[in-house]
Amino acid sequence: MIKNVVFDINGVLTNIISLETVAAFDYSLKEGAVFIKLASSEIWQQYDLGFYKTRESMIEDFCRLYPEDSEVIARVLRKPFRYTVNDKMVKFLVALKKKYNVYLLSNVGQQDLDRIRDRKFMTVSDGGVFSCEEGCVKPDKKIYEKLIEKYGIIPEETVFIDDGAANVAAARKMGFHAVRYITERRTESEVCRIIALE
Repeated sequence: MIKNVVFDINGVLTNIISLETVAAFDYSLKEGAVFIKLASSEIWQQYDLGFYKTRESMIEDFCRLYPEDSEVIARVLRKPFRYTVNDKMVKFLVALKKKYNVYLLSNVGQQDLDRIRDRKFMTVSDGGVFSCEEGCVKPDKKIYEKLIEKYGIIPEETVFIDDGAANVAAARKMGFHAVRYITERRTESEVCRIIALE
C-alpha cells in the first residue's frame, strides 16, 4: 500500500529555464543560453552540494572556465533569483497530502533553497532532504538513503516523482515506485495508476 509520495522540486514543482522560457526568468536569449550552460556544469553541481553558498560566489570560477562569457556570467548570477512555479503539480501535491505523507527530495543550492522556503509546496510537505544540506546529490544513492533514514520511509510504500531519467532509475534501484515527470497530466495519471494497483 502506498503511504508516501516524494516530489523533486526543480523541473517538477518549479519550472526549469529553457531557451523557450527565458523571458519568464527575465533573461535575454544570450543570458538564457549562458545560464543553461552554467546550470549543467560541474561547478553548479558543487553549488548544489553546498560548497558554494550563493550564486554570486561562483562567478569567479565560472569566468575562469568560460572567459568569453564573463560579462554575461556576472550579470546572470547577480540578477535577482527568479523561477516559475508549476501550479498544476503543486495542486496535485496538496491533493495527495490529504491521504499520504508528502516529502521533497531535491538537488538545490543553499541560496535557492532559502528563497523558496515560504512557498506552499515547502510549507505543506511533511519534510524534505536537500542536496546542499546533505553534501550529496541525486542520483547518488546516499541522498535516497538519507530520505529513508530521516523519515522512516519504506521505498516499496513510496512513489517518487522526478524529471531526471538517471534520478528515476536510481530511485527504482532503491525500491521506490518511480515516475519520470514529463507533463502534468501524464505524471498524475501514472501516480494514480500506481496508487490504485498498490
